[in-house]
Amino acid sequence: MIRFVYFDLGNVLVNFSHQRMYEQLAAVLDVYPTQVQAVFADHALQNRYETGLLTTAGYCDELNRLLRVSGEHSKVVEAASDIFWLNEPVISWVRHLKDRQLPLGVLSNTCEAHWENVVNGPFQHVLPEFSEVILSFEIGAMKPDAKIYEVAIERAGVAAEEILFVDDREENVEGARAAGLDAHLFAGVDSFVDVLRRRELI
Repeated sequence: MIRFVYFDLGNVLVNFSHQRMYEQLAAVLDVYPTQVQAVFADHALQNRYETGLLTTAGYCDELNRLLRVSGEHSKVVEAASDIFWLNEPVISWVRHLKDRQLPLGVLSNTCEAHWENVVNGPFQHVLPEFSEVILSFEIGAMKPDAKIYEVAIERAGVAAEEILFVDDREENVEGARAAGLDAHLFAGVDSFVDVLRRRELI
């Protein structure tokens, strides 16, 4: 029996565009979008930020250093973060599950700047639906690292097999299953609704 549901953030609860980030950063830093994209691809910059190895200031400094520019931190953060919009069909089911008194949580690989942009923007009215928020940059580990699932299980306060987890990346789903969670690969709202029905959650 499912007694808790965790949702991934990006491409599940909210949609986002990496291309928009590259273009916005390029405009702020006066470089080409392909240069920005190459920096993220070659230096694992986002992963270091999302695991808390870089602060927001450190992230901006590193981006400036790698691109040999001197972008203002506040403009860099805004350009890198204003890339999200709500996945409205999923949010409607989130509210339905909450109305049924099912505890919900967010379990996400994300960084401080992205999280702050989301909760101060498109996600601010949705956040109260979630009783637990597990973020990689705060935990110091990214999915599919076992550590982040261990924290999620502990905070949910139920057995691992009583937790449904929804994520859009196969490796994260496999990591969750290895930790004992009932994990589902998100491939659209219709398949997600089928999962809810099969588990008698709707």
